[in-house]
Amino acid sequence: MKKFYFLFLFALIASIGNLYAAEKTVTSTFEDKNLKVGVGEPEWVASIGTAGFETANQNRGVQFGAAKGAFTLKTSESFSQVKKVSVILSTNEKVNTVSLKVGGTSVDGMKTLSKRNNYAVNWSVVSPQDGIIEFSFNDKKGSIYIKSISITYEFVETKCATPTFNLKADETYTDAQDLVITSTTEGAQIEYTITGDKLTAPITGKQASPATIHLTANDLYMVTATATKEGLDASGQAELMFTIAKKMNKPTFNLTEGAVYGEAKVLEITSDKVGAQIEYTVVGGGNISITKTEASPVSVTLDQNGGYTVEAFALEMDDYAKSDAAELNFKIELAAGVPTFSVEEGTYPEAQTIALAPGEGGEKVFYTINDGTEQQYIEPIKLEEEGIYKIAAYTARTETLAKSATVTKTYVISLPLEEPYILCEDAAWLTEGAKIIFVGEKNNKYYGLSGDADGVFLTGGLVTISAKELTEKDVTVKVFVVGRTANGVTFNTDAGYLAADKTASKGNLSYAAGNEGDCFHWTVSVANGEATVVNADVTGDCNNLQFNPSAKTPRFGAYADSYKNGNLSIYLLGSTSSVSSMSAEGVKVFAAEGGVEVVADEAADVAVYTVAGQLVRQARVAEGSTLVNVAPGFYVVRANGTATKVIVR
Repeated sequence: MKKFYFLFLFALIASIGNLYAAEKTVTSTFEDKNLKVGVGEPEWVASIGTAGFETANQNRGVQFGAAKGAFTLKTSESFSQVKKVSVILSTNEKVNTVSLKVGGTSVDGMKTLSKRNNYAVNWSVVSPQDGIIEFSFNDKKGSIYIKSISITYEFVETKCATPTFNLKADETYTDAQDLVITSTTEGAQIEYTITGDKLTAPITGKQASPATIHLTANDLYMVTATATKEGLDASGQAELMFTIAKKMNKPTFNLTEGAVYGEAKVLEITSDKVGAQIEYTVVGGGNISITKTEASPVSVTLDQNGGYTVEAFALEMDDYAKSDAAELNFKIELAAGVPTFSVEEGTYPEAQTIALAPGEGGEKVFYTINDGTEQQYIEPIKLEEEGIYKIAAYTARTETLAKSATVTKTYVISLPLEEPYILCEDAAWLTEGAKIIFVGEKNNKYYGLSGDADGVFLTGGLVTISAKELTEKDVTVKVFVVGRTANGVTFNTDAGYLAADKTASKGNLSYAAGNEGDCFHWTVSVANGEATVVNADVTGDCNNLQFNPSAKTPRFGAYADSYKNGNLSIYLLGSTSSVSSMSAEGVKVFAAEGGVEVVADEAADVAVYTVAGQLVRQARVAEGSTLVNVAPGFYVVRANGTATKVIVR
């Protein structure tokens, strides 16, 4: 009796030793607010209702809250030897907490949640526990979102896992296949049998999992497989049925479905198998109809306008059946050649005359200047004024050709200054009709107010300053014409009146039409060459026109009086008939270097005044040419009863 007992105990110990403990991780990913999870995933039960489910934005999953207080979330089933639990969650507050129990035993204490999105909170169980997994949350403020929960546990294997297949049941495959048979039991062997309608004998074998069998013949295959491992029961039998019916792949085309091509094309039809025969049909254009069989690759030249339809097959080859049809539709619209320009685009210091000619096959050209109204080209385009001109032109369509692509060329006409602009040193020099440029300085470079309004600031283009003269300017620099009104000084240009925003707290500048309500009247004072230009209509703080040297991009804006970094100068055109010379009876007056030149037919009295009316020089000049010396400035000269304004540089 004692001997029998020991034999039984030995057999029991051996049997237990043959059991395999395996570690497994399962993850529940929530799919909606009802705590739905994927097939085969552990299910969960909450003690309260959920508030929603977030898929957009941060994609945070199930929402609990807001501020729902204490609630629990636990599994519907027990787990053996739980070793680790991890939850991906989010919360928008820092005061919420969570704790974990496994089989009623607390694990790792309470955790305070961070104000973060989709981060992992982990628990490691020092002594693995059996039982239900339960979270206790305290949603004190805001919301808690839970995206997924993972559980790692141990389970004892007594039987091999049933094999699975990489191929799909009842599927038809059009090429050779690698059948892969896998068991999740570590170290398992796969025993398989493969039969087929055309096989003379079954294919059998035994391989370590995963087992791979390469099948190339066309047939209907039936597969049975089991997994075995010493010490474990064999798995259940897995079965699979599928078909291999090899077929040539569809040919491919070098042209694109639905495309419209503006030139003749060579259609190429290609099979992925070397030596394949292509059967194809091409119909379209004016009168093209082709049906042929040729070796891959096939090339067909198509040079007629119209739509095309192509159908192509790769014919049977070896044990591959004829392919399905490959289809293609496209159009060819042969276009006229692009127009030509007689002058290349670029920057020119003089006026330019641009002639346009239609491209190949064309007769007429249409063009726009600076995105303006489209017009037919009749005669050369004359660019005589300073500015930037973008000319876009195309050759018009004909009865047989589509219109050409559009060609755009940009011309910058930057005319040299006939006379320099001089530094305005007295606001009284800004008389009606005077032409001026606003200038600012940054890092020993000078910028003139230019460009279009961007809603806040106006940009600056480069100018050249020598002594007190502006001798060159970028074509983008604006020349303003001074106006004098009862409400203040105005500065007008082709873009409109220089204006500011009435109540702005930013440096808003713009060009206005000069309507009622537009803030385009200014007051001007000048001291030591520095101009103070203040908007008379603005009620907000930003009414002081300044150049901002602190900006990364040079710019002008309207700033508050307290802005200390800005600078602004005004340069005045010194060569117009209204301010540089005069002709009275018997006397001519010219602005000259160092003074006023008077040319008299006979002796005459000449008086020179400041614009404020202060007498500067009075002299009687002799017949001929006399230089009346005065300092540089803006003067009114009277001779023989006639007065004129003169700027002396």
